[in-house]
This record gives sequence, structure tokens and C-alpha cells, in this order.
Amino acid sequence: MKIDKSSRHSKIAGNFGETLFLYWLSKKGYEIALVDHTGIDLIAYEKKTGRRFGISVKTRTRISGTENEGLYVKPTDIDKVKNACIHFACEPYFGIVVDRANKIDAILVSMDNLIKINGIGKTHFNIKVKVNEGFMEKYMKIHDGLIIRFEYKEFSKN
Repeated sequence: MKIDKSSRHSKIAGNFGETLFLYWLSKKGYEIALVDHTGIDLIAYEKKTGRRFGISVKTRTRISGTENEGLYVKPTDIDKVKNACIHFACEPYFGIVVDRANKIDAILVSMDNLIKINGIGKTHFNIKVKVNEGFMEKYMKIHDGLIIRFEYKEFSKN
């Protein structure tokens, strides 16, 4: 599938990822807000347990041939999420959205489990977030996460 991204695609994709988690968590009964704060994009409150989550959302669009490429979370990003979560008394979470040929995967996972599943790079201490099917299965097995998968077909008159 050929993708011809607009000049604002990164911003639009980021907004889509944030809105996807806003919608889904609201649908599940969470009180949730979009925040403009260094480190986190969303704050979610689980009424049943009183838990509060600070969520950093990372969204990527993958073209044909790069569908299984993950993304990197830098040490500075991790520090920003941790600091914001301290200020707002939240548990640090990441929302990862990957749009690839005919499917969109959204993963919500605690920072601890993101590190446990992916490890930390040896040279730059980045987390390389892997999103191939083998890793999607690992995310599905954790108990503090959420996986959303949309499969779609595009139809054209051409």
C-alpha cells in the first residue's frame, strides 16, 4: 500500500493516537483528560480502584516493507514521563499506536512492562518498542495492558 503523507501527518497521527485512547478508556468507564504537559498526553482515572495513570502516546505510520518496525523511546522521554507522573500522582504508562497496511494496533502498557517486554538498549539506553506479531502476543499476556486492533480495507474508484 502506497502512502503519500501530508506535510502535517505526524501531528495528525499524534492527535489520532491520543483521541483513540481517550475514546476507548472513556468507553471503559475511566475518567480521562487530554493534557498538554511535558512527558504525558493523557491522565486517566479508574473509578473502581482509584488508580491514576499518566499516559505518553507515541503514534507511527508504517509504509509497506516497514510494517514490523517498532519505535524508540529515549531515556529523556522516560524521565519526562516519570517526572510528570510524580507531579500528578500517576502510574507511568505508554500508549503505542502503529498504523500499517490494513491494520492499526494500539497498545496501552505500564512503563515497567514496556521495559520488561522490550528491554533497554545497551548503547543508548533507549527502549526499542517492538510491534511484530510475536511481541503483540507478549503484550496480550500482561494483565495491566490493553490491545486494540482495527483491521480495514480501502476501496477506491480508480
